[in-house]
Amino acid sequence: MNHLRSELERYVFSEEEKEQLKERLGTGMENRKKGRPRNIQRGIVALVAVCSLLVGAAGAVWLVQVSPQFRAFFGIETAEQAKQVAPRAIHQVYEDPNGTGVTLTVEEVLMDEQTLYVFLELAAPEGIVLSALPEQGQRADYWLPVEWGFYADEAHTQYADQWSAVSGGCRSLPDADPLDNRLPLVCTITRSGGTFTAEANYLRLTTGGNGDSVEDSLRGYNTSEGGWTDEILSGFHFDLTIPLEGSRIESHVFTGRSMVNLGGVCPVLLENLMLSPLSMTMDLILPDDEGYLAQLDAQREQETDWGIYARLWDGTRVAGHFDPNYSIQIYRDENSQEKNTLLAVHPTRVFWESPIDPLEVADLVFVVDNDPPEERADGGVGHMVYFRFEPDRFQNTAYWTAREERQGAVQEQKNGATAVSQVSSAP
Repeated sequence: MNHLRSELERYVFSEEEKEQLKERLGTGMENRKKGRPRNIQRGIVALVAVCSLLVGAAGAVWLVQVSPQFRAFFGIETAEQAKQVAPRAIHQVYEDPNGTGVTLTVEEVLMDEQTLYVFLELAAPEGIVLSALPEQGQRADYWLPVEWGFYADEAHTQYADQWSAVSGGCRSLPDADPLDNRLPLVCTITRSGGTFTAEANYLRLTTGGNGDSVEDSLRGYNTSEGGWTDEILSGFHFDLTIPLEGSRIESHVFTGRSMVNLGGVCPVLLENLMLSPLSMTMDLILPDDEGYLAQLDAQREQETDWGIYARLWDGTRVAGHFDPNYSIQIYRDENSQEKNTLLAVHPTRVFWESPIDPLEVADLVFVVDNDPPEERADGGVGHMVYFRFEPDRFQNTAYWTAREERQGAVQEQKNGATAVSQVSSAP
């Protein structure tokens, strides 16, 4: 009974859907009064069936299997968006073998070519409240240090080499109930170069277990110290093996490069572009580090972002936001008398405000670089053009062919609809 109730609580309906649900359930209740009492379990099953009718099969699967934290993290609001990033549902609860009473639940797993997301829920022993700290919404309140490894097999005998994977651990997500003992987390692991190998079938995720240092504990953010220094829970240990099969979403990796003028003030060479429903990653190459770092500091101080959006074929603009996390390599010729530097920033990652279908992307637009005046949100006029999202600059035959076929099919459908309309309106 309880597990069915918890599944039903995952459903989210619009006001119109709520009214339809009330009407259908009310009709069912009237019919039930006329006949014999029904089994309560069957009633719950009937409720789930009604939910399926209301939101459709795809929507029902999305609502049942995907946690609210997952939807909020990726900006998912519709079943159509959810289809682009359907995760692998795990819903597996693990108890701390050290006997502290702490449990860790693996909810969902999702990965593209360069980043893996593991959504978890940590539960403290009864009586311990994991309340929201003052910085909620601005930064992660809590931080859980973890170690990880990728393997081809569940027994961890075949290591899938991921030496360039980087991540700082698991950070907390906004909590719908900040006064309980449960804490939603997301663990993000990103490749700083290249992509995940096909052999990366299992993730081994390990937390600390000694309890004798802050590194082996759930830590809270301390505003005065500017870091996650407050020890909240300690002494627990988890060693999890998480299957990754079925969690990958289709990504498109391009070879080639193009210049781009970030914000109209920072010209860079962009290469190693990767486009997925969730994000876009790239490497940025600059002739020196001073100009880029100065602009980056200015962005942080002003709490603004270099403008970028994906313009879809139907005219929709989906905004992107630069991830502040990145890795930098600075190359200098130590034998040169003059300052001779080259800065490589990778991977620079842009997160879309909601999932997109990469094949529906008409253009990737950097504001003040390749944005036509009619596309400018501020109504500005004039633009310089460096960046071009075109086949001759970014090579990926499979992607460009699939996109062309998609647009051809859409156009044929429009032509067919127009022809039917003309026939039906003829005298």
